[in-house]
Amino acid sequence: MRMRIAIYVILVCLIYFPLAGQDFRQESTVESVESVDHHAHDLVWLTYGVSHPYAEIFCHYLGLSFSPARVPWLLTTVRWSWVYTDYFLGGEGVMDISALIGAMAKHPYVYVSASSGIGDTCIYGYGNIDHEYEDLHTVGLTFELQAFVTPTSWFGLGLVSVANVNSKKSVVGYAICVQLGRLRR
Repeated sequence: MRMRIAIYVILVCLIYFPLAGQDFRQESTVESVESVDHHAHDLVWLTYGVSHPYAEIFCHYLGLSFSPARVPWLLTTVRWSWVYTDYFLGGEGVMDISALIGAMAKHPYVYVSASSGIGDTCIYGYGNIDHEYEDLHTVGLTFELQAFVTPTSWFGLGLVSVANVNSKKSVVGYAICVQLGRLRR
């Protein structure tokens, strides 16, 4: 498990640092004005949430997101999500640890994003008639949509929708989440 986490951290670094190191500023021929505010901060936050406990599809979500000041629309996220279908009937679950990259739009009080990536996916549950425990690992394409209200510079409340598409069992889920961290530039 530690090896997988290390691989995801390395993957995020390989994706993020080449993009963050590029300078996307444009200089005017009339006057040389820097378009990036040097007082702007990188955004970093932790997101945690769950779906309604009596929903047909139960979802847990934990994510760490980062958006650099130099490329304010870029979003990188490392997430752990767990989507359980037919929760009270002993159904099946899909858990993934994923690295995602996407785009975000941020107003001081509202935040929306769309991301996709790849992740290690574990499908588990009572898949056969003898109720024997099954545990299958595969690679999944992961997707995520987020919409948050951020009333303060360190706290946000919103909704995260997750999807995992893989060859064994694809799922979609949602979670009502809180964000904690640096949420304003």
